[in-house]
Amino acid sequence: GSVVTMKLRGIIYAGQAHFTCRYIERDGTMWFHDGITTGRNCLEEVKLQSLPD
Repeated sequence: GSVVTMKLRGIIYAGQAHFTCRYIERDGTMWFHDGITTGRNCLEEVKLQSLPD
């Protein structure tokens, strides 16, 4: 795989509790992460611009 450097804008730490998160790239691409279902991977969702108001 390739190495990608990102700027951290926020972080959630809940000890050993389970959490999910989404992050949005500058181009509006949304990514989803859930440590239980996606493991160490993030899933690309939709472009923010394509969502209805």
